[in-house]
Amino acid sequence: MGRISIAGLLGLVGLFAVGLAALTSATAAWLGFFFLLTFGLLFAGVVGWILRGRRSGGWVGFVVFGWGFFLLEYRPGVNSFDRLASDAVADWAFEMVNPTPVDPPGWPPTTTLTPPEQAYYNAASSHHERAVNAEIIGHWLFLLLAGQIGSILGVVVARGRGPGVEAPPPTTIPSPPR
Repeated sequence: MGRISIAGLLGLVGLFAVGLAALTSATAAWLGFFFLLTFGLLFAGVVGWILRGRRSGGWVGFVVFGWGFFLLEYRPGVNSFDRLASDAVADWAFEMVNPTPVDPPGWPPTTTLTPPEQAYYNAASSHHERAVNAEIIGHWLFLLLAGQIGSILGVVVARGRGPGVEAPPPTTIPSPPR
């Protein structure tokens, strides 16, 4: 069985470090970056599968698990009760670094907003928007994780053996008599 490369592990750790940085701020720019990254890798996986065929079980596993997670997450008829683990983990990670603002006493005001009240209102609105962005970024991080797990399993299956199992001897076809 092949070894796990240091470059592959470094890339995976780097991706999730950038992902956690994106979850802390969760701006529209991070959302756009992860959209392009996720779908760029998914479509690159399809191209890799087509060009390399079964020889590369990693691409096959990445595509099957990545697109499978995408279809599970964004299937028709999904409502707020059909939450996956990625929702809860992304919400938890975002709230750990960005606690929800606490309403001041007497909120909401019955008159027009004073400048400090307007600033609080703007911060609360921004927090909600970033929380939604963080949840979507969390979905895409989990999608990439599912693709990576599929890639590892695809390599193992493509080789046809697990750890500690020897490869079967090659079969030879006897030549016909002359």
